[in-house]
Amino acid sequence: MAEVHGTLGCLAVAGAADMDDISSLYTGGLSYELAEEFDGGTPTEWKTKYLSDPMDSLRLKLLDMLGSEGPQTAESLSARLPFPSAQVESVLQELEMRNLVSIGFFTQTDEGEFILRVDEYRITGGQVSVIDYRTLQTLILLKSFQQFDDPSECIRNLSFVQRREELLYRVSDYRFRDWKDIKHDSDIYNGRLLHNRVGYTMKDQLPMLLGLRGEPWIGDLEQELKGKENAHIQRSIKSALSNLERQLAVAKQYRDIPNRKRSLAIFKKIHEQIKPLSFNKALSELISRIGPVRIHTLRFFVTRPVEELAEALRELENSGKITRIVTLQPDPTDYYASPEDAEKLLSPLPEDRKMRILSQLQRSRSYW
Repeated sequence: MAEVHGTLGCLAVAGAADMDDISSLYTGGLSYELAEEFDGGTPTEWKTKYLSDPMDSLRLKLLDMLGSEGPQTAESLSARLPFPSAQVESVLQELEMRNLVSIGFFTQTDEGEFILRVDEYRITGGQVSVIDYRTLQTLILLKSFQQFDDPSECIRNLSFVQRREELLYRVSDYRFRDWKDIKHDSDIYNGRLLHNRVGYTMKDQLPMLLGLRGEPWIGDLEQELKGKENAHIQRSIKSALSNLERQLAVAKQYRDIPNRKRSLAIFKKIHEQIKPLSFNKALSELISRIGPVRIHTLRFFVTRPVEELAEALRELENSGKITRIVTLQPDPTDYYASPEDAEKLLSPLPEDRKMRILSQLQRSRSYW
């Protein structure tokens, strides 16, 4: 909260109390000093910090006040902040629309009181500990757009990518022309990785993706075709090849051929060549990559019966490898996350306000 208090303090000194909208206040050049090292209780080193987003800071301050002190009226909150009452009430209404706070009568006041949505759930009979849904969304967004220097590390983090555009905001200094080198890398495989979702992944990610599937069904024609790696494919057996590719028994690699406009696709045998992880271990790794995630969303990644999925989730939860968290959406909804991600959700996360232009396919990767 040090950055929040520093930002709000600078705004108050700069005349925000006399404005109707603090977002219109020019904050260029404003800064404050933040202590970084201490000798006992005495600061020994200071660092210059610039102001963060004014509206975000005010939202976090109001959430902190309601979380630490309980329900309060808008008038009492405005009286304690050096900002216009209309501005504070506007932010409170925005927080209410985001399902972060609610309004009601809790301490026998004449006016309605604002209270954290999580606290309202607890005092009205909620039986489980719940997490703020906005914080959960922020964590998923931050994980999804984590920056990497190496495209291969980015692909490992996402498990797979479907188009080159997905690397645009996730790899430093990435350009579309880099995709040709990535596509022709000897460790990159292309195939139907999850159900009918075709994408690109690293070779070391295939055991996890295979572990999320059941044992493939292979007929006589498919069995005969499996032994003909890199052979010319006749029209009569294309359906058998499609069946093998759909079950990830084979995958493609691309080769760049001189004086040829299009890449050469080579089918590589995966079944019985790469040992899949156990279902529980593969599921645990998937949740640590894309989680927190609902069981409904996991069904898009797992080609096994929902009963087997539910049983695996119970076993992983009981063993402590994953954690079940509950968030208000607005009704209580179960999410599964790694213990590390669950710990991050215990405190509010700063929202990522960077503007990104996403394709429809990239928006479909939003797991909430």
